Amino acid sequence: MPKVSVVIPLYNKAPHISRTINSVLAQTVQDFEIVVVDDGSTDNGCQIVASYTDPRIRLIRQENQGVSAARNRGISEARSDFLAFLDADDEWGNDHLEVLLRLRENFPEAGAYSTAFIHVYSEGKIVPARIKKIPPAPWEGLIPDYFLSASFGEPPVCSSAVAIPREIFDTVGFFKVGEKMGEDLDMWGRVALHYPIAFSWKGVALYRLDSTARACLINYLEKELPFVRFVKEQFKSKRVPRTVQIYIGELQNQLIRSFIKNGRRLEAIKILFTINPLRCRKVTYFRSVALIILPEPLAQIIRALKNFLKTQFQD
Repeated sequence: MPKVSVVIPLYNKAPHISRTINSVLAQTVQDFEIVVVDDGSTDNGCQIVASYTDPRIRLIRQENQGVSAARNRGISEARSDFLAFLDADDEWGNDHLEVLLRLRENFPEAGAYSTAFIHVYSEGKIVPARIKKIPPAPWEGLIPDYFLSASFGEPPVCSSAVAIPREIFDTVGFFKVGEKMGEDLDMWGRVALHYPIAFSWKGVALYRLDSTARACLINYLEKELPFVRFVKEQFKSKRVPRTVQIYIGELQNQLIRSFIKNGRRLEAIKILFTINPLRCRKVTYFRSVALIILPEPLAQIIRALKNFLKTQFQD
């Protein structure tokens, strides 16, 4: 049995899949298998995967059912009890699996193991993910509070930087099929409600924003993200932990900004009225209020000024 099963959901990523697979083959740890689940691609990505002769690579084909169904199929087909996930247009640094296995050995009580990740843009710009409320590098250990970290920065778990022991799915369930947006955040949130999450600044994953057909670029906007619905169902008669409340407020505010960006201001207003401003970060709540109230030209000017200042600060 391999130490790690690498699950790669594939859908129309022919230009990128070789780079992704090669980043796994270049790992310092070589005791792994790669399970590529093609989710009904219409390009030649399958042929590219099939052209590899390495016996550790398996290609599984199914009709198009979405990324959650592809990941779930990979979980069921995997031979290892430790599953690392990698999207078909992203890649890993050479020591990624080595770091994940070390985290598992050092923190066996964790429900998920994640490394830092960086954003790679089409023009070659590289930006580290803004992960907050975690001790600075070179620290690695159990995240003090996943929901607090995800509220003040980017979620410290990414779909191309995480590994989960098989038995964890028996407790939290599999990826929710049919969700068009936020199915990955839903999974990390469900794990974090039951288990601590281990993290390392080493073993970095590359989350590419320059690829074609990226799922997050498709304009799927729901009125409620799946993790928000999950918490409402699970905590009907119980008090929601404070940091989970803050995190849900952040998710709802992000959804408001997505609706406004896509010209759906009325739906953004409806969501705003469901948010308790005492249960989210005030700065993000009033930012959403401002975006709703301000005329669009003025809002565009403010966004442009913000982006300019951000660029100047980074430089």
